[in-house]
Amino acid sequence: MKTLPLLGGAAMAAALFAAPLQAAEPNLNTPPPGARAQPNVGPGDLGMALMSAAINADGTIARGEGVTATGTQKLSTGTYEVGFDRDITQCAYAVTVGESGIGSAVPSVVGVTRRSVNPNGVFIQIKNPPDEANEDKNFFVLVYCGR
Repeated sequence: MKTLPLLGGAAMAAALFAAPLQAAEPNLNTPPPGARAQPNVGPGDLGMALMSAAINADGTIARGEGVTATGTQKLSTGTYEVGFDRDITQCAYAVTVGESGIGSAVPSVVGVTRRSVNPNGVFIQIKNPPDEANEDKNFFVLVYCGR
């Protein structure tokens, strides 16, 4: 039986570091197969922001992320302003009528646009489809802000 010499201290360290590592390190700049390459991101980029709000028919906030009580209100029957904690003039908005709790969601027609007097807000109008009259409803708002 062949025995190997015991190495200690400096001799062991020299033996360990004498030969380069054989394992190839992964190339972190190449995405794995099927993955999308990341866009070039500069130091001033905020990344994507997704903000949300569940608003009650009376204009109060049921819950949300990035939504603020300042700038969120019922303006008149079926007409609302929803405010967020940053400028959203370059973002995309989506509104869906629905219950913030458990209930029934009756279809309605809803429109959304940027709020002219508030760069952090959206203007929402909800109408009843048969007679086109404004009506108060619970609704959800999503705001997508890209890079």
